Amino acid sequence: MNQNQEKTGSMTIAYLDFDQQWFSANKAQIEMHLSRLLNIEWQKIASIEDHKTGTADLLLLSAMSIPDQEILTWLDRISSRMKKSHHTWTPALIFTDIEFSLLNKHMLNFKQYNWYFDVINPKHISSLPQRVANLGRIHDHLKEILRYNRVISDLEKRVKTLESNLAGTQS
Repeated sequence: MNQNQEKTGSMTIAYLDFDQQWFSANKAQIEMHLSRLLNIEWQKIASIEDHKTGTADLLLLSAMSIPDQEILTWLDRISSRMKKSHHTWTPALIFTDIEFSLLNKHMLNFKQYNWYFDVINPKHISSLPQRVANLGRIHDHLKEILRYNRVISDLEKRVKTLESNLAGTQS
């Protein structure tokens, strides 16, 4: 990035590195590209359960060491843990070296997951700005839906309280 270019915004990224035991140029490349794109506040987390919902705009899951044949099983486990921890409100970018043909073959299986994520291969790092922007917009929409959900829940509680009070005054 030259001196005249500005970063496009800021983002908080909760970073879960399943490959902490080894360093790779690919991992360094994605971290560098993200840092060039945005002003990033990194939140290193040790597990999905450590992530606090609402504190990050994006989860970055580095899964470079997971073999292609195990990635779907891994994704099932992560999705289940995300759901149990109520983290489906935070979209994720999964960084792995999965072959496109395998990813394409199992694309329909991804419909079962109730959270937004994208899988990026280090060979396609040039698409990172669009992917991050799209996940950022999804995060904003999810925050708005969560806010609506909370307002509706509060209104339902008020209605029940009013109904209860009204029933008490009529007897």
